[in-house]
Amino acid sequence: QLSFVRKVAKRRSNISLYADELGKGFVDELDYNIEADNATKFLDTHSKYSFVMVPKVLKQLTRKRVLTMEWVAGENPRELLSLAKGISGSIAQLSEKQKLDAKARLLDLVNKGVEASLVQLLETGLLHADPHPGNLRYTPDGRVGFLDFGLLCEMEKKHSRAMLSSIVHIVNGDWASLVYDLIEMDVVPPRTNLRRVTMDLEDTLGEVTYEGGIPDIKFSR
Repeated sequence: QLSFVRKVAKRRSNISLYADELGKGFVDELDYNIEADNATKFLDTHSKYSFVMVPKVLKQLTRKRVLTMEWVAGENPRELLSLAKGISGSIAQLSEKQKLDAKARLLDLVNKGVEASLVQLLETGLLHADPHPGNLRYTPDGRVGFLDFGLLCEMEKKHSRAMLSSIVHIVNGDWASLVYDLIEMDVVPPRTNLRRVTMDLEDTLGEVTYEGGIPDIKFSR
């Protein structure tokens, strides 16, 4: 919500800065030469991690309006989840073994996806900025494959550490400490009333509740 962004960032007259940055991302995504460069950079940065698969760009067949890349064979998370539940569009009824195998592949994908995210956040500093299920594949050789490199994010070390710390503080509902994470991430500018920001966070996010041991945070209160 823009009102919440204004409260935290204290940029009531400069909200257009955020819109400009968002618009730049959209424009960049329309130029496939930029996406090709992003994909190559992401591949070069993460090629040493054996569990990560990034398709190669075929530069000789790529233009501003055409992006040609290596084909990534594999299953996406939604397909694996459906198979694990016994739902398949091509097989009338899945056996228990097929469902268990699909569940094992899904869990392996989740584990490797989390590890890949931590590698990006804590080691390489180059993040895939749109890792939704449609952009992920579980390859036949058991790697996590990434697709769609229109948006990447490069993070400074201090921002990486602060983001990791912020996750812990959000899960614990420690809004006062979260404010200092936001300062480290340059979200909260200098000379901001930190007590007011903390109160805004408490009012917006409230108390963290747990369902089955998993924190349930209401970001849309």
